[in-house]
Amino acid sequence: MKNIVKTLGMAAGCFVALTVSAQQERDFGSDPATCQRNLSLYDTDYKMKNYDAAIVYWRKLWSDCPLSSINLTLQGAVMYKYYIDRELNAEKKNTLIDTLMQVYEKGIELRPQAAANYQIAMMQDMLKYADTPENQPKILKMLEGIISVQKEKTSALTYASYWKIIFGQYTDGAINDEKFIDEYNKLTDLISEAIKKTTAEKAAEELARARDMFDDSFSNSAAASCENLIKIYGEKYDENKNDEEFLRKLTRMLTRKECTDSKLFEMASEQMYALNPSAAAAYNMAMLFLRRDNFDKMVEYLEDAIKNETDPIEKARFNNLLGNIMLSRYNKYTEAKRYSL
Repeated sequence: MKNIVKTLGMAAGCFVALTVSAQQERDFGSDPATCQRNLSLYDTDYKMKNYDAAIVYWRKLWSDCPLSSINLTLQGAVMYKYYIDRELNAEKKNTLIDTLMQVYEKGIELRPQAAANYQIAMMQDMLKYADTPENQPKILKMLEGIISVQKEKTSALTYASYWKIIFGQYTDGAINDEKFIDEYNKLTDLISEAIKKTTAEKAAEELARARDMFDDSFSNSAAASCENLIKIYGEKYDENKNDEEFLRKLTRMLTRKECTDSKLFEMASEQMYALNPSAAAAYNMAMLFLRRDNFDKMVEYLEDAIKNETDPIEKARFNNLLGNIMLSRYNKYTEAKRYSL
């Protein structure tokens, strides 16, 4: 789990285009001639990666005319990271890291229209250089802001960064089982919606891999026992039994953990189908009748689930299950092949 961000970070280079429109207003401050001269000298040194000279001019620009160039925030961050990576003294390194964060914060204040891009860069650098327990609430808040703004366009890396912190907090005992389960549900719902809406095949694959890692890490956690899930959701059932979203999360969680022989799953499945006979509700009813060895009714509800499911991954899973039932219970080879195909 500790390598989840590193794994997805392979695509970090194309994670987001950290650029701002060149049409934004430029301000050369109270001494335009000096500002423009310093900007010209700075640009020359920066392009040559002569950072020791460039950062002298950058500091003057940042102090006197920070809106003279749209590139100052991110280029300043590049230079400070260059020095951070080479600094061996821990105290000096921490001072440089603090300065780096201040650059982002000032950039966000100066150019609010670019705040989302700066926040993404700041979040990545905080995770790299300042991922401490004290900073994690701030990082989480930034991640929530990014997800809120980008919605279904949120990258797998952003979701992975969020889950890494939540998983770490749970492992360290900072959050309880209920909070951990709620965060897992929230994140997997968001990422599933993003997978449905994205038209980019590569992005969809990265999101799916991230979701698989979340599922694996959650399933192996102490929170994901049948006893625990039934207790947590059972206490909330009566007051939420007419809430379709609550029922969907409950039944999905119990299904993933193979807790479908519980009375809670039976009640929730029947209630969910009564409120809205959707694909997910039909699938839960199919599992209910599977547990009762009523395969005819199971097939009926599973066919209903296949007909109404729009997610191709879920539809494939339902078809595969029905194909197996046709083969193992009914010896209907032709139908088994059709469903499997």
